[in-house]
Amino acid sequence: MIRARPVSRPDKSLVPPAAPVIPGSDHEALTHAYKTGLISGWRLDAEGRYRITLADNRDDFIEMAKLTAHLAHLRKSSAIVKSNPTPSRPSSPQR
Repeated sequence: MIRARPVSRPDKSLVPPAAPVIPGSDHEALTHAYKTGLISGWRLDAEGRYRITLADNRDDFIEMAKLTAHLAHLRKSSAIVKSNPTPSRPSSPQR
């Protein structure tokens, strides 16, 4: 006679840790940066760092305490780029 295999149950001690909570002020700053097109996404990891995806798909990892200063720096550098666009190459003379 063939016996049925016992059902394995997951170990309750292997429960993943709860996801970290983003503070309200950080959430507002990140939402504003997202709505203005400065960033395209963010995530808070278990170590307390933000992974911010910039509009050009680069990822920056920022400590929680430095978030607002980093976003201000991004806004400032973004404003400089928008006010001083790269000059276009002069067209070559036609022969």
